[in-house]
Amino acid sequence: MFKKLEQYLEEIDHYLDTKEGTEDIISEIKSHILEKTEHEFGEINEQNLDKIIEIYGHPAKVAEKYLEGVQIISPVFKKHLFYYTGLLFLIHFSMTLWAWFSHTTITVFPLFFIPRFEKFQTLLYLPMAFIFDVGLVGIVLYFITQKNKKIRLPWPGFLKNFKTRAVKEKQRPKLIYFFVMTVLFGVLLVVFLKFHTLFFIYSDNRNIESLLDPVTSVFLSICLLLLIAAEAVVSLIRYLRDSDWILLIKNAFVLMVFWAVWNYPGEISFKEATDFNLMTGGTILLAVLTVIAVINFIESLFKAIVRRRIKQG
Repeated sequence: MFKKLEQYLEEIDHYLDTKEGTEDIISEIKSHILEKTEHEFGEINEQNLDKIIEIYGHPAKVAEKYLEGVQIISPVFKKHLFYYTGLLFLIHFSMTLWAWFSHTTITVFPLFFIPRFEKFQTLLYLPMAFIFDVGLVGIVLYFITQKNKKIRLPWPGFLKNFKTRAVKEKQRPKLIYFFVMTVLFGVLLVVFLKFHTLFFIYSDNRNIESLLDPVTSVFLSICLLLLIAAEAVVSLIRYLRDSDWILLIKNAFVLMVFWAVWNYPGEISFKEATDFNLMTGGTILLAVLTVIAVINFIESLFKAIVRRRIKQG
């Protein structure tokens, strides 16, 4: 048999994927090539076959002609692939952040396994999580397509008009907001430079003292100043030239500050001046603020992606 022809047919078979099998298609292509070679040159040999094979085209292009109408994932599921993957990744992302902040392992078999992270290992985990989410949604949509049945997939109600809402909600911050945040930052900075803390409490002798131990107080005060400074700077940037990505970067920075607070290496101690458990109250407040920060980040990420897709048409 002709070696070059066999290799060519094997490569075509590599690209074919049909329910009916590929034997008949390969046999038909083989017959066409042999008949065309004999018709063009009057003799079938390796040299003549090479010329016909070159004319016949690349194996992938040949296979495509026989795969017309055969769909891996139906085009009607294109939006589902994007939005379902986005929703799944947002859940995956928020759970990853929670595992990162709380130093715990989260397992939701068979969907999620999020190990306990050290330092910035989560940055290496998230790309793998996204690839997993794309693959999982793709597999589900593949089997639905191959069923070849009219299946109405659930479409979350808030997604129906999300594009419209995303565009309408895009508003530049007012300039007064920048001035308010700048003044607040300036006042707090002066207080911090004078007292080395932004957290105070009245002592028994009516004097104002630091609520926390000196080192912790300085650390948390600096974190608070960074959050206010970021809010002021970003509000000015967005006033001059609004950008979804600027807001996204700011929310990511806020998360990093909260991560630093949660991972503070020292021991936090409060002044025992009230009957209220300050450690418990502070932890609850920090947890609430962290959840809000995570929600803001996810929302800004989702809006940035949607608006980018709108601009691209």
